[in-house]
Amino acid sequence: MDQSPSANNSQLSTQDVEAEADAVLRQEEEELDALVSLMEEANQSPNSPHYGSDEDDYDSLLMDYIISEKDSQEPAQCSLTEEQKRDDMDTSNG
Repeated sequence: MDQSPSANNSQLSTQDVEAEADAVLRQEEEELDALVSLMEEANQSPNSPHYGSDEDDYDSLLMDYIISEKDSQEPAQCSLTEEQKRDDMDTSNG
């Protein structure tokens, strides 16, 4: 069962390609595992900064603004209402 030299070269190159493909696959799997574990650690860390979407950040800022505006307008509305009550109750001429 002697094979010609070109047949041996063909087999070697196919084996080399398969071995290289296996090595690349192993390396990619290791990198993926490392990335997943890094992401899990970042999610579990309470001191890590929030990396949410821009929409979440915008919603948070908008709610903070609405609350602060509501808080700053309430006293003005109350005092205006009180002033209107005093004007309604004013019985003096003038």
